[in-house]
Amino acid sequence: MRKMSCSACSDRPCDGHRSIQWFDKFFGAVVAIGTLGAGFTFSVIFSEMENLNDQVDTNTVRHFLIIAWLLFVLSVAIASMCAALFQFMDREYIWSVNNSGKVVKSVKSLGSLVLQLLIVAAFIMSARALRRYDEDSGKAAEVIIGIFGCLLIVIWIYEGYSEIR
Repeated sequence: MRKMSCSACSDRPCDGHRSIQWFDKFFGAVVAIGTLGAGFTFSVIFSEMENLNDQVDTNTVRHFLIIAWLLFVLSVAIASMCAALFQFMDREYIWSVNNSGKVVKSVKSLGSLVLQLLIVAAFIMSARALRRYDEDSGKAAEVIIGIFGCLLIVIWIYEGYSEIR
């Protein structure tokens, strides 16, 4: 937990500190999910895949899993770089959130959406790989993940609009 040290934090954390604390937790969650996802997909990419009666093209399955792995790794890399940037630039960020507002709040909200959608895209690629083995389960996974992604976008639009209003 970061120490509150700005003039706006006399009795409770200011908007800038609350934002930094939220991002600390958010980046940690993205790194955890991305690391687990990358680990699972990487291990499956190099494992022996069962070819059900020569009906499954394992190269296509590996292709989707490689894309999923790359998306998971990209989300971990971006979240790690952002966390480091927030660590080194926390005073400037807190000041900009507390004083200027709209542009910084829009950028932070867009950044969080991009990281969330990278994870969702990685899961969609994993569902595409699953679909090669079981059509119905793969479609169900794609629909559920797609709905989740759409909900994230709707929440982002609502939250982004309410913050910059």
